[in-house]
Amino acid sequence: MNFRFDPYVQNLDISDNVIVSLSNTSLRDLRVISLVHLNASSNVISYIDVEAFLGQSKLQTVDLSSNSIVFIETKTFIRNPSLKILSLSSNQDLRLPEEGPFLVSKSLRFLKLSHCNLYYIPPSTFQKLPNLQQLDISSNQFETLSSLQNVERLNLLDVSHNYMTHLQSDIFTALPELIHLNLSHNSLSTLNVTVMTQLVKVSSSADLNGNQWMCDCLMFNTIYSCVVTTAWTWS
Repeated sequence: MNFRFDPYVQNLDISDNVIVSLSNTSLRDLRVISLVHLNASSNVISYIDVEAFLGQSKLQTVDLSSNSIVFIETKTFIRNPSLKILSLSSNQDLRLPEEGPFLVSKSLRFLKLSHCNLYYIPPSTFQKLPNLQQLDISSNQFETLSSLQNVERLNLLDVSHNYMTHLQSDIFTALPELIHLNLSHNSLSTLNVTVMTQLVKVSSSADLNGNQWMCDCLMFNTIYSCVVTTAWTWS
């Protein structure tokens, strides 16, 4: 990138180019020191240096969607204390580490991982994201979803447009603050009593549309009661 901008520019859009990497000097070479929002989506970025965002203390939003990222260093955003929203959606070969945390950030609130061909979330993935509140893992390859760990502050979970056929009975035990849950457009046909009971307790707004439900009387009565008394949607 051979451009220079006003050093105090807050919104930088470098999307829809042919950028292949973000080195440790990419942003420094642009002489920008006060970035708040960075849009680097729809490039061909496959490499991000661990110090690519060093010095961007005001950075709040980073959009890296629709690139070619497979691996991202765990500590890439550790020195961005204002970071709130990170999108890695549509990096279709993105891999989560089998062991250890995916990213380290005390400030991150919203993580977007949709359209990444993910099928499994290792238990320690989010252990260094203590303030994560919203997680979008829609449009992936999940057939089931085990209990998410280390996300006690999560209040929104979007798992829509996957291939889930059932939910583990302990899936909600680690989500005491969950309010909004989107399970629409999966392959769910029934929910066991344990899951339904937990679902009623943790989520006041659930979207269950687009599943092929096979309801017995107990399930129908439970879900009907939730639709009437909460913001659930179901068809």
